[in-house]
Amino acid sequence: MLSIIIATVASMMIGGIWFGPKTFYPVMMSEMKQSDEIVKERMSKFNPPLHFGLVIICEAILASIIYGLLQVTNGDLRVIVFPILFVLASNVKTNIFTFMNFKLFLIQEGQKVVSILVMGLIISLMM
Repeated sequence: MLSIIIATVASMMIGGIWFGPKTFYPVMMSEMKQSDEIVKERMSKFNPPLHFGLVIICEAILASIIYGLLQVTNGDLRVIVFPILFVLASNVKTNIFTFMNFKLFLIQEGQKVVSILVMGLIISLMM
């Protein structure tokens, strides 16, 4: 259980750094071609407890899935390929229906791949 909590926190930290103002956030905003007015309007609807709560829950679920996969395979890290492929397939579907450009897709997918790998390493080292 502790490994799931630590992996979840690590994933949240990776997301915070990845999408921070000094990393990929400026690139994403310029690629999305969003005006300051649109960003301010979206941020006015932002509910931190709700949004971060949902992200934490989803990351904890992902960490639990990784934990289960690693337990079934006796810690074989090659099993991490499955959550990565699942997330990739899900994001491709989202990309198609939201018309997200390829650069944005790579930024989002890169963060998730790094998070899943780190989560897998943390959990496997704590088993």
